[in-house]
Amino acid sequence: MLMLHGAIGDERDWDLQIAALVDAGHRAIFPLRAGCGESDPYPDGVSTAREASDMLALLDQLGIDDAVLVGHSQGATVAREIYLRAPQRVAAIVSVDGFVLGKLDCKELGPSDVDARTRALFKRHGAALHDLGRPWDYPSSFNVERVRRQQSVPAERRRLRRIVDDPDDCHVPAGLFCEVPLLVFVTTRGHFEVDDARIDELRSRIPATSFRLVPVVHSGHWIHFEQAELVNRELARFVDELG
Repeated sequence: MLMLHGAIGDERDWDLQIAALVDAGHRAIFPLRAGCGESDPYPDGVSTAREASDMLALLDQLGIDDAVLVGHSQGATVAREIYLRAPQRVAAIVSVDGFVLGKLDCKELGPSDVDARTRALFKRHGAALHDLGRPWDYPSSFNVERVRRQQSVPAERRRLRRIVDDPDDCHVPAGLFCEVPLLVFVTTRGHFEVDDARIDELRSRIPATSFRLVPVVHSGHWIHFEQAELVNRELARFVDELG
């Protein structure tokens, strides 16, 4: 399993998954993406084509013919690029709140739209989220701190780490282009329950012939931290079903 962290993450982002995966008998590889953590950024920004080439070279070096790709946020964008570039190297894909493979937009919603549990959290952390310019986000103390960390990254570092266009980027086909099993975690940020019509609408937009959608009600963007037990359970189930 090749674990691809998000734009402001590092190799530690998967700490709560690694032990569970290894204990279940799986091999977990968690590289540090270019420009993240203490790694050197590319001087002209990061393209998905270049990152996909990096990861395929890593699999080659490790002697791995195919892998399950697990991508959080921007990491799911890299996973999609790897699949489009070398589908024969991809056994399956897991997207954790990654926009390109399925994500819910809650930016137009406010504290009045949430369930009782989340409303209580808004009373505690709503002012902090408002000050951070994200009044719609999930109001847990963990999520507030992660947003602060995200916004504290120096502007120059953000510029070098941004995704840039590359003539080698793969064309993304329309329709159901993903033909390997796909597991999609999405957060509702407490704004609606798992049987909401907006989740049904999201299902219609997932570009896969075979997928499982797991809506996570009480979490912010970093689902694999805030709901680690759920993510680990669903990951293990998904990989076991691959055989």
